[in-house]
Amino acid sequence: MITPSVQKIWDAVHERFPDVASLGVYNRRLKRSGKGWSQHAWGNAWDITYPKGLTSDEGVAYLDKIYVFLAGAKASGSLPVHYIIWMRPNHYNHIHVDGEPKQTGTPPLKEGTTVES
Repeated sequence: MITPSVQKIWDAVHERFPDVASLGVYNRRLKRSGKGWSQHAWGNAWDITYPKGLTSDEGVAYLDKIYVFLAGAKASGSLPVHYIIWMRPNHYNHIHVDGEPKQTGTPPLKEGTTVES
């Protein structure tokens, strides 16, 4: 489950950084703060990490390049990037990027998933 916006971001990043790794897109969960749904709940956010085999320092340098690319794409409007988190709490080993537009309301369930009561 992935929104068209994140699919465009995914394709553009993979085109320029073909070895990039992913920590995932869809995860139907609330934000860590507990205040509202994470954009992952719609498949509208992607956690990007570096390829296996790189040291931590090499991985950070690799992700720095991806961050610069995403920030430039957001500024120019060439990709539907809503929000980027990098080098802030809980985001030192991966980049979090949200697609535009921001999703609101209650996210749908991915086919084949259930909600526990």
